[in-house]
Amino acid sequence: NVFNNYLIFEMIKKFIHLLNCAFFFLCFSVIIKAQTANQTAMAVNGAIVNVNSDETWSNEIKFGDNSTLNIKSGVLLTFGGNLNDTGKTVTINIEDGAKLKLAQVVNFNGNYSFNISKNASLVSGDSPNFSNLTISNGNISIENYGNIFASVLDLLGDSQKVINNYNEGVINVNSNINIGGETKFRNFGSIYVGARYNNSAKSLYMNCGAIYSKEGFN
Repeated sequence: NVFNNYLIFEMIKKFIHLLNCAFFFLCFSVIIKAQTANQTAMAVNGAIVNVNSDETWSNEIKFGDNSTLNIKSGVLLTFGGNLNDTGKTVTINIEDGAKLKLAQVVNFNGNYSFNISKNASLVSGDSPNFSNLTISNGNISIENYGNIFASVLDLLGDSQKVINNYNEGVINVNSNINIGGETKFRNFGSIYVGARYNNSAKSLYMNCGAIYSKEGFN
């Protein structure tokens, strides 16, 4: 009888443990779904997604075609995964005081319009070293009234790119800025280049502001 009671007791303990595990998994799943609701919505064509509080998007980040991402004032949105964006047209609005942080090296391959408001930031990696920011293949428009931080800024491929860095705008790159394709780059603000600015034969650079390059221009 004592042995039977012991077996029953052990079975009850295991059953309770399984219940606890199931309960934890259920709660964890609900939390994850709540955290990634905006990320899931962003994958739909024509989506308009407003991020109103700090979030991290991880794993594969999908963008629907003709979609718009609004990062609201003061909010930090972190991309912690790779992008699935090839051939997609996406608008990203980073509002006053907001920040889009790329936690790993990210390649933007879609057709993007970046609108960076005053006091807002597009940041690749962590200060002070930062990470490479690569924008290739797609047609790109960047309207910067805020801040862009990167280790290397690559604007590659043969696609058309238009970058306007306005009076309040600051672009801070630790190493090189590499320009490819038919890029029109207008600077009315400040650009800091830790190494060299490399321009393609088809690209146009117009400076009405200040650019500081440690090693000059190609």
